[in-house]
Amino acid sequence: MGNINGIIYRITDTCITVYDSYKITKKDFKRFIVQLRNEQSDRTIFENRSNYSIIDEWAVHTFLYNLNVEQGRTKNADIQWPLTWWEKILYPCCGWFCKLWIK
Repeated sequence: MGNINGIIYRITDTCITVYDSYKITKKDFKRFIVQLRNEQSDRTIFENRSNYSIIDEWAVHTFLYNLNVEQGRTKNADIQWPLTWWEKILYPCCGWFCKLWIK
């Protein structure tokens, strides 16, 4: 487990788990991902996913949490690689919309 600017996370080659990710603002999450990528650039997940892709997935988790949808599952963002076929469609299509409604 790690901590960057108060954001607690766990990272493996194929997954970033951000604990209580719904509490993080867009601005802070973007900074977190940039710093994490700089520190952990050798991880497979960073070789295969862009910052935009990761932020879109986080935004969908946070938006669903704010709507009280599956809060037990959506309070922490599990950002993974590889994505399923439906995740490849869902996150880019919905991520931009979700970011409009998140601080």
